[in-house]
Amino acid sequence: MPILAVPNWSIGRERTVLRQAIDFLESTLVTVHFAEADIDHNRTVTAFSGTPENVQQTLLGLAEILLPAINLQRHTGVHPRIGGLDVCPFIPIPELGARGEARSSLPAGEGKGWGTIVPKFSDETNSETIYTSSNSAKEIQNGTLESSLHSFITETAQLLSQAHNIPIFLYEHSAPGKTLPNLREGGFGELINRPLNPDFGPNHAHPHLGATVLGWRDFLIALNINFPNTPGAFETMKHIAAQIRHERQAKNPLFTGIRALGLELQAQEIAQVSLNITQPDSTNFDKIISYIEDLAAKQGHNEPYSQLIGVIRDTDIERTIKIHPRPAQIVPTRQATSWQTDWKQS
Repeated sequence: MPILAVPNWSIGRERTVLRQAIDFLESTLVTVHFAEADIDHNRTVTAFSGTPENVQQTLLGLAEILLPAINLQRHTGVHPRIGGLDVCPFIPIPELGARGEARSSLPAGEGKGWGTIVPKFSDETNSETIYTSSNSAKEIQNGTLESSLHSFITETAQLLSQAHNIPIFLYEHSAPGKTLPNLREGGFGELINRPLNPDFGPNHAHPHLGATVLGWRDFLIALNINFPNTPGAFETMKHIAAQIRHERQAKNPLFTGIRALGLELQAQEIAQVSLNITQPDSTNFDKIISYIEDLAAKQGHNEPYSQLIGVIRDTDIERTIKIHPRPAQIVPTRQATSWQTDWKQS
């Protein structure tokens, strides 16, 4: 069974290192759905899928390139973070059938979705670190059992922790009850100089790389609604995000599973409502976007545009006219009816 990985790195301004990472990605056997850096967030989001073995090797290779260039003690950016590799979710992608439907990922090397901030080059040096094939990675490919996914995540976490001396916390399905907002509370500064209780690695934060959150989660949609940063726009976006959080806490069904932040991207002259849609199956995407646009318009802020970060399922994009992904960002899952059922029947 293919696996989708969406590692988020706390680096977005070091162009030479980012070019090296892009070259490395292009040299691997995974399908790259997204690789984009943001200078205001000071963050790079990558999304790639493939066999467990290839996904694991790609993640570890990226870590070898990017982590040595990160020092969170000197890091500035609008995005919350606790680690150099801040979060790395893994999502199983069901195999699709053989009646002419698309497979679960594009052929390696096709459909790369590079952003405009980090151009791709072909003359940089790739990482030379080679990781041997793991038993658990092969087991997922052959057996596709739920327990094998957990074994794969455990092994990957151990390899990352040992290679870079970072504590790693599991979350979501890998550690029921633990969520990213809870684990990230207080940010990097709260981790330093206090004992930790991670699932893997040392019981203290790495002085430059902090800690990493890693595990199996369901699909979510990361979506930004951007406006020109005219006077008062940032304050309006903060107010809208707070109102969304209030509606969610008040159990308004329209906002179930919606996380929102209001952010100012000064270098890009953007005011932004940043959304994580954690329950896409039950979310009316266009109503959420229209809600934000209407509240902003009442305050005189117009000309919005949506920006999809990472990936979206084909079954989700069919239910919206306001989200505009690049083809590589769309992950085919049409035959999937239940992740638990598909996983156990594979």
